[in-house]
Amino acid sequence: MEHNACIYQSTKNTCNFEGGGDGLTQLEFDYQLTGSANDNWSSFWLNAMAHGRWIQDAELDALEYMWGHLNHNWAGLPQDTHFKSSDMKNGHVTLKITTEGASATDCAYQSHTCAEGGDWAKHWFSESTKALIRSGDLKHQFYIDFWDTKGNSSLQVENIKMQGGYKFKQQCSVAYGISSPF
Repeated sequence: MEHNACIYQSTKNTCNFEGGGDGLTQLEFDYQLTGSANDNWSSFWLNAMAHGRWIQDAELDALEYMWGHLNHNWAGLPQDTHFKSSDMKNGHVTLKITTEGASATDCAYQSHTCAEGGDWAKHWFSESTKALIRSGDLKHQFYIDFWDTKGNSSLQVENIKMQGGYKFKQQCSVAYGISSPF
């Protein structure tokens, strides 16, 4: 692997969808990490775009592994929450999305969903972001990536389950081929 490379895969050409409301409302997945904790910066996240530009306030980092820590992160905004130490190499993530904001937590590998309460990372959208959501102009895409590569490691995301309304099904029909129902 090339040093400081960026390697990614996204759904930007096949699946652009709204979040919250009648869009995607919940994402569940299992993850497994291999290699050294400091080898790579990797993530599984939902990128947010409106009118051809990135909307930092609506980026949803369900899993971000950097500098030896697993986090639920909102594009570097201050509501960062570390994963539980028992879930550092494998686990399960629940991400919930509304038109007002998002929340995420982690729990044991192969869980159906993570329990309510406890240590959830939460982020509330700004008024300008909520206006983009209400107008239907803000769309998300799935990304999985490696940044600042330094050595051999891997991030595997599996058992992906998505819940959403009619708009989500229309905007991301490919998801219905890979997601199992709740």
